[in-house]
Amino acid sequence: MNVPAPCVTVKALQKMTGSVPDCDIQKDGSMAFQTTQKPSQAEPIQGATLMQDLHSAKKEQSEHTSTLSPPPSARYTVFTSSHRRLVVLILILTMLASPLTATIYLPLLPLLATHFHVSLQAINLTLTLYIVFQAISPLLFATASDTFGRRPIYLITFSVYTLASLGLVLNRSSYAGLLVLRALQSLGSSAVLAIAYGVIADLCVPSERGAMQGPAMGAANLAVCIGPVVGGWVALGSGSYEWVFWCLVIYGGSVLVVVGLGLPETARNVVGNGERKASWWGRTWWSLVMVWRRNRRPSKDGSEGHLDEEKTAQGERPKEQPSRIKQSFKIPNPWTAIRIIFWKDTALVLWMAGSP
Repeated sequence: MNVPAPCVTVKALQKMTGSVPDCDIQKDGSMAFQTTQKPSQAEPIQGATLMQDLHSAKKEQSEHTSTLSPPPSARYTVFTSSHRRLVVLILILTMLASPLTATIYLPLLPLLATHFHVSLQAINLTLTLYIVFQAISPLLFATASDTFGRRPIYLITFSVYTLASLGLVLNRSSYAGLLVLRALQSLGSSAVLAIAYGVIADLCVPSERGAMQGPAMGAANLAVCIGPVVGGWVALGSGSYEWVFWCLVIYGGSVLVVVGLGLPETARNVVGNGERKASWWGRTWWSLVMVWRRNRRPSKDGSEGHLDEEKTAQGERPKEQPSRIKQSFKIPNPWTAIRIIFWKDTALVLWMAGSP
């Protein structure tokens, strides 16, 4: 039996097929070959490719998950605690307007009836008119403050209030003028409560609003108590109703200056959480004065003023440039606020407050 021949054949098969043949000798002397696959070099390459595919799939899945996951929540407001304390003090001053103006007027009824030569029933009509406009004013100005900002509406309402109080001082003989000026006085003072609640909602999350609402509401309730006392004391001391209105003029003008100097714009529709800078009408007078002084300060090269204009002309954006939000000018619908009274909880609160 020639053994080398099968061995040569086995080697030849190994070279041709790349596999190791197993030889089995049959009963008839023939040889049966079974090839066993030799580990090829492609297998580790295919395994590495598979691992890379799994790694890429995991990476794509993680990127997709990070894309779908919401971004970290931004701060509710950028105003610090010291800023909020300052805002609370200003709100306390503003919230005195409506209750103080309504109650300081009560001791003046006999004096006004005598001065204008009308009956007490005619003077009581001024009280009714004041209450009517006390309901209309928040519908107009509080709704407008959501669109145009809290600060300009504050300045407008206190300007109307101060001018109406000055008109009451100067009105000597017109009963019709008394009615009109008293209505304007109510229109300017009655919206401050609703606007103040809006300012608090702009600065604090619901869980922290009580800390700001408490002092403000306490001041409003205190004004209801001290109003008749102050009105009676001033009227009896001076013997005339004019000094009571002079006190309201001084109060309204002082609060107007305080609001102009220190109350920043907080409406989230205008400045967001405070990171966007408002236009000039939304910035405090104090900050405008500081910007003006900084622009007028001589630079290193000896030139003065108009630094922002020069940067803008050179194509550079000034650091203090306020963001301009494009808004279409439209008058807000005040009747949308009336829908709130049909809510179950609101209707219950109104019924409890209005029931004797």
